[in-house]
Amino acid sequence: MKQDIKELCKSLRLAYIADVYEQIPFETPEQYLYGLLQEEIRLREKARAILPIGLKNCVIVFGKL
Repeated sequence: MKQDIKELCKSLRLAYIADVYEQIPFETPEQYLYGLLQEEIRLREKARAILPIGLKNCVIVFGKL
């Protein structure tokens, strides 16, 4: 099942959910989903923040082509 979840996350481009879904505390399904998606966003922002400055500039330049 874990491998299936990883494959689904990869298909949906959810880079971090497969690594953290078991760590999310919750009492309701809505709370779980909200916490899970919040963690995905937090980890994406963290990864974006640690990109080297030069790489950020390359992404911006190539993004405009």
